Amino acid sequence: MLNFQTQKYSIFKNLGWARFKQKRYDDAMAYLSPAMAIAKNSKYQKYIRNPGAAFCIYSQVLLRTDKSFSKVKENWQQCRQLIESRLAACR
Repeated sequence: MLNFQTQKYSIFKNLGWARFKQKRYDDAMAYLSPAMAIAKNSKYQKYIRNPGAAFCIYSQVLLRTDKSFSKVKENWQQCRQLIESRLAACR
């Protein structure tokens, strides 16, 4: 189950990234949301190479779709926090 969840995270994150690059922002958000839900789960975080990536991409989508700045900031902070916690675990 653990491996399945980390694979799902990668697939959703990558599909979200691809849709973002294609400027298909609604589709990107639909793929990134489940990836972020998996990354928020502490049970899986330590097994995901970059759990903050989905939040970083999501923030970029929000910036392009004129969403509220507070939502953008919140997702950037989550991105940063997950990256920092992952780096700390590697030390």
